[in-house]
Amino acid sequence: MAQISTPTRFLADLESRVIASPNDRAALEAIASEVNERTDINTTAVFLKLQDVAIDAGSSAVAAMSIFVVPSEPVIQASPTSTHWLDGAPMNPAAVATEPLPAIAGFPFLHRGACAVIVGETGGGRSSIIQSGFYDSARAGLRCAYLGSEVTQSEFDARSRDIASRRQDSIDDALLGQLALVRYFNLSSVVSQAWEASSAWIDGIVSRFDILAIDPLSAVASALDLDFDNSNRDYVRFYDRLIQPLTDRGLAVVLIENVGHDLSGKRRAKGASAKGDKADLTFSCSRSTNPVGLIVKAQKVRSIRAGFQRGDEWLIARDSQRIQHIAQHGGADAIEFRPTHIMQEVSELIEHEQGLGVADIRMKVPRRSTHIDTAINLLTTEGYIEVKSEKRRRSHFSLRPYRGDAEPDPNMSQLVRGCPDVVPDIVGSLNVPSVPSMSEVVPDTLPNLSQCPDPTGSDRDIMASTIGK
Repeated sequence: MAQISTPTRFLADLESRVIASPNDRAALEAIASEVNERTDINTTAVFLKLQDVAIDAGSSAVAAMSIFVVPSEPVIQASPTSTHWLDGAPMNPAAVATEPLPAIAGFPFLHRGACAVIVGETGGGRSSIIQSGFYDSARAGLRCAYLGSEVTQSEFDARSRDIASRRQDSIDDALLGQLALVRYFNLSSVVSQAWEASSAWIDGIVSRFDILAIDPLSAVASALDLDFDNSNRDYVRFYDRLIQPLTDRGLAVVLIENVGHDLSGKRRAKGASAKGDKADLTFSCSRSTNPVGLIVKAQKVRSIRAGFQRGDEWLIARDSQRIQHIAQHGGADAIEFRPTHIMQEVSELIEHEQGLGVADIRMKVPRRSTHIDTAINLLTTEGYIEVKSEKRRRSHFSLRPYRGDAEPDPNMSQLVRGCPDVVPDIVGSLNVPSVPSMSEVVPDTLPNLSQCPDPTGSDRDIMASTIGK
């Protein structure tokens, strides 16, 4: 009788087989069948992982997600001997690997199967985060849906031109073909139809897109005549009906909302507390003055498999419209993890072998796959390499060589937030008068008491008794 492999070894074997045959539908369907037959693994987690592996190996996102279909409802894996619906599933630390989930291209603070809520003041730049992220996501071959209300389609297109200009990208047929993966929708119209036909909404979005952004939530409440300011029940109805089924099937969702009016509410969405309770990730925004831009800070991180923690910060600089990790949860002065040696190895490899896919890079650079993914993401975000979708795969091309962080960006040395309790370090540049020494303040000898005015008798007696003591 053949021995059943452990979940960890089983998953490693599946990944190898997917990489070997990313476009063999029959082989991939056989792998999916094997996963469904196992009762000792988390099917949802395994299928999400295999989707990523297949896409990185050259399979189209549509094919990968149609074969490794994530259940629309969480599946409770019962033990083989279970006979009662209340037996439940045993805790199994071997079922799911604890490696950090890979970040989505364009959004270093987002992973698949998660819903993120980003809050900030109206006009503060929240929509720019989404559009800059989508710009990079599309160039990496991901399909993006933007449901907008305050930002019109003409404004959306104008901002995309501004991003291309700031990054000095040529607006040619190649760029237009990549950015065509980003689709604009009128929020009110689409949400109203989705509410009436939720099944069609779920199937349609999952089959067509990898990332969904809704901007803002207040426009959803208006379109559906729901109360998101005072009613947790209304918001939960919306979330459970239109959002949760999407994340259960591996989609990444970003919801934009305004902040509360009081000072304590500047880090959370206004209105119903369920907006933060239901989300997997929540972020607050504040302005940066040096360099000019917007800082996004993680306020809530639900999964221990996220590649970041609460307190981590990212900057979207106005000049480049790129999102960069600037601080880890240790504080504002914490050093970002940058695998510089791996970044240089990857850069040199792509310089000599243009057009490599992620699987090729992982095979040729003998490092941990998560560190390689981080290196590729940083090189892409910082403009050293670019990603093109060709022949149903994501290929990487060198734009300029990377040779370590010998010349860091001087603008990143001092980040001054738009907060009243943070003061920039400018004391060294001010002409502050020196403090006199003690010898200049206190004379070496006391004055001659005979030269002082003669106190009254009672005062003289008090002074004499005090000195005597």
